[in-house]
Amino acid sequence: MPDQSRTVFDPDDEGVNAYKLLTALVVPRPIAWVSTLSPEGKGNLAPHSFFTVASGRPPVVLFSSLGRKDTVRNIEATGEFVLSFTSESLIDEINDSSAPFEHGDDEAEQLGIATEASQTVSPRGEAPETPDYGRLANTAQRWRDLEGYHTRFGDVRELLTAVDDRYVIMNAGDELRLEFPERPAPPAGWRRDFVLIGDGWEKDGDFNTEFSQTVLPLPSHARPAYGAEPAPRALEDDPVYQAHREDWERFHTRFVRPERFVDGLRGR
Repeated sequence: MPDQSRTVFDPDDEGVNAYKLLTALVVPRPIAWVSTLSPEGKGNLAPHSFFTVASGRPPVVLFSSLGRKDTVRNIEATGEFVLSFTSESLIDEINDSSAPFEHGDDEAEQLGIATEASQTVSPRGEAPETPDYGRLANTAQRWRDLEGYHTRFGDVRELLTAVDDRYVIMNAGDELRLEFPERPAPPAGWRRDFVLIGDGWEKDGDFNTEFSQTVLPLPSHARPAYGAEPAPRALEDDPVYQAHREDWERFHTRFVRPERFVDGLRGR
């Protein structure tokens, strides 16, 4: 005999509304109030109830949109969104922002909902995000720094004038600021964009990669296959250092050690 204590629903069966079924059974669900900006800087605000936490480390949230709405279009175009949680006092505003506004409408603007700029997402709706220099995230090491000499802070333009083995050695969290003359404004209806073409090497502290704990060996255009050949273990024996010794007297004078990060993992 069939099990009378169990009910099976097939979304393809006639009379089964999968949406109504899920929203009735999966409760309670928090509301993600998602705000986005279009590439032109036009705002959008919409609540989403299909929302959950996907990971704690790294912190990841997940929500889905029923249909291709402005929220999805904006996120695909800019790669950014802001997720807000609200109290019961704003339940009417949340509900009102779910109304079927016209494409391109700014719900917050039309409903009189006050907003403020996010601390991390670009206020122009562009990626990458615009740094907020007035906000200090932390002062402790966040990554395992590569041990060795890094470039000191200050003017380093001399290291960036040609494609060669003279380069800036940056630590995690360092910033390289570039300045260039402003060109005339583009014609009406055009939007200016930028393409940055760089020549360099990226190296992280992944323990599964070779030489992942030190700045050495120094990368070189003469050895494009990094780590494929026997590498010197001492700075004085490195070919790049030998060719540009003065750079370590004038620029690469900041020695970094990973002790603070390692001691933090050990609980010291």
